[in-house]
Amino acid sequence: MRLVDPALFLKAVVREGVLQEKNGLSLALEAGPLLPSMAPGEDGVGFEATGIASGRLAPLTYHLNLGGGVTREDKRAFAAWGVITELTVVPSFRLVGEVNGGSVEDERANNSALLGFIWQPFASKRFWVDAGIRRGITRAAPDWQATLGFTIGFDVFGKKR
Repeated sequence: MRLVDPALFLKAVVREGVLQEKNGLSLALEAGPLLPSMAPGEDGVGFEATGIASGRLAPLTYHLNLGGGVTREDKRAFAAWGVITELTVVPSFRLVGEVNGGSVEDERANNSALLGFIWQPFASKRFWVDAGIRRGITRAAPDWQATLGFTIGFDVFGKKR
C-alpha cells in the first residue's frame, strides 16, 4: 500500500447558504499544498485551489467543484472538476457519490467515480471522517483506490456558531 495524493487544504466559506442553514447557494474556496507523495516521481510539492458551490435538491445535497493548480513533479498546470451528491441517513452519517476528474496539459484526462460516506462521530464536536472506494472511468485513472479523510472545523476569526 502507498500513500498517494496527500494534501493539506484550508476551506473558507465565501457566502453562507444552505450548508449554514440559510437561503441560497453556499459558496466556498478550498486551497492548499499538495504534499510529497509515495508515488514514483512525486516527491515535490504542488498547489491546488477549488471553488465550491453547494445547494439542495431534496433529499440530496450537491456540490459542484471547479479548480486547478500545479503538479508536484514538474510544476505543470492542471484543471480539476467534480460533482458530488450526499444523502443524509441519520444526522451524523451521510452516503456520498461523486464523479470527478482532472487533466494536466498534454496528458489524458484522469476521471473517476466514488461511493463513500461522511461520519461525524461526536455531534458536539467539529470533526468529520470521510472514506470511500474510487473506480477509474478513464484509462489514465487508477483502476481502484481507497480514500480516507479527516476534517476539523474551526473559526479563524472567532465567529460563534
